[in-house]
Amino acid sequence: MKKIGILSYIKEYANIGTNMQSYCTLKAIQKAYPDAEVELINYSGWKHTMKPYLSNISFRSLKNDFVRIKKYRDFFKK
Repeated sequence: MKKIGILSYIKEYANIGTNMQSYCTLKAIQKAYPDAEVELINYSGWKHTMKPYLSNISFRSLKNDFVRIKKYRDFFKK
């Protein structure tokens, strides 16, 4: 059995595109090598934090930030 590790900056809360790219790469490699054990390895040495942007403090911006945070948490659970 092969083991394949993908080094990437995962759990990057400010840029969900980074996570989607890592996820799609993971799925493509799993499809190409169905018998291999494939995993994402976080390459960042920083602790990941999730917080509202607070650039435009209003009820609407806070609501949008918490909706975004919920989407990210749901994505990372999978």
